[in-house]
Amino acid sequence: MVLRARECEVDQVVVELQALRDLLDEPVNIGILMDAPTRLTAVLRIVHAVLHGDESEVIALSEETLPARLHEAVRNAALDLEDDRLCPLLSYAEGLSALAVLLDDDDRDRLSVWQRTFWAGELRHNGLFGE
Repeated sequence: MVLRARECEVDQVVVELQALRDLLDEPVNIGILMDAPTRLTAVLRIVHAVLHGDESEVIALSEETLPARLHEAVRNAALDLEDDRLCPLLSYAEGLSALAVLLDDDDRDRLSVWQRTFWAGELRHNGLFGE
């Protein structure tokens, strides 16, 4: 199993994934699980740029790192309405923070190996059977 038998932590991962799914209104991909610490750092940089009124930095970082729906919300919010921009960003950061804590580096490594193995199998299958 990708995650060790840590029942309460696995349940918490599921809760956090559902919260992120509800916020983004789309399924949460495996990349978010594997990159939670990096994405959290990026979100905190965006929040910092919002607080300093650096619109170009906000848009650049947002476009580069946020899921599409969250990027649209950030891009469309006016700078003088910081709460409109910060609330969804901080909600996203909260979920990422929980995932970053709940999944240790070994778990993320296992997910990465699983993902690479899955795609290698898919590529091999498609190569053999031409699908």
